[in-house]
Amino acid sequence: MRHLTLQQLRTTIDTGAVLSASIIGQGAMFYVQIKTRGGPAMLSKTKGSDLRPFRDATKAVLLLWELGIREVHVDAKNWNPHQGDLVSPSP
Repeated sequence: MRHLTLQQLRTTIDTGAVLSASIIGQGAMFYVQIKTRGGPAMLSKTKGSDLRPFRDATKAVLLLWELGIREVHVDAKNWNPHQGDLVSPSP
């Protein structure tokens, strides 16, 4: 699966190559998956880098909305909001 930076995603949207967008819950985080004419891709921090995580699905939806994507599928079956407590201890 390819990784797209935010700028690459903008370009993909501008060219009309985005078929659908999903927000996928995994552990305590959410990730953006895009289906394009060239195949599936995940939003990453930088080219070839780690995926761009979102603690709050609303922020991922807002980002996609700001980019012009108005229909988003949310898959929360593997999301566990309590798993975040294991990663970062509360003060």
